[in-house]
Amino acid sequence: MTKAVLVEFKGMRANALSVLRNSRNDKMLKFLRGEIAKNLEELGRRYYAGDLSAVDEFLQCFSIGREERAALVAKMAADATVTP
Repeated sequence: MTKAVLVEFKGMRANALSVLRNSRNDKMLKFLRGEIAKNLEELGRRYYAGDLSAVDEFLQCFSIGREERAALVAKMAADATVTP
């Protein structure tokens, strides 16, 4: 199993799924869609350069998998308290 690299993201967050699913075509949504595209480009560059934390940061930034991440963080904390 791959060990997760978890660092709390401290920047602005957006709900990417909401932005992408919204059929409106106003300036703000166009801007946000452009930002998502730029972030995907950066994600690809960083990930393939070996920066696995880029995936976690991207998902946090765009509010994807929030409940799943919270569960993983809780599990990792519980596992850390168990001594072998």
